[in-house]
Amino acid sequence: MIQKQCCECKEVKSLSGFHSHGYRYNKTGRMKMYKSDCKDCANKKWRSRREAMFARLVKEWKCCICGYARCKRALEFHHVEPHEKDFVIAAAYTVSFARLKRELEKCVLVCANCHREIHAGLVQL
Repeated sequence: MIQKQCCECKEVKSLSGFHSHGYRYNKTGRMKMYKSDCKDCANKKWRSRREAMFARLVKEWKCCICGYARCKRALEFHHVEPHEKDFVIAAAYTVSFARLKRELEKCVLVCANCHREIHAGLVQL
């Protein structure tokens, strides 16, 4: 099994722990190329970038219906007008700051319980 050292965390991992970025061709044939940092480190970078963007955009982390504010991970963005949704906020890893800001303006922040009640028709906004 071929292994490689991550440039970020310095751990030695198998190649399956690294993202691939295509192939390079040389005299002996083609060779698969791998990123220098492992998947875990790469994902941490994306998450921290995304969290920094949300920190700048969301002023108050609490449910607009019941006021819940204990855990940020229990809060969700609800599109007030579903037909205007351009993308799912939770999957916005590669979206620009400006585009994310425009999309968040179409949403309200609600806790998971209130979000389910909205979609069940029990709560109106």
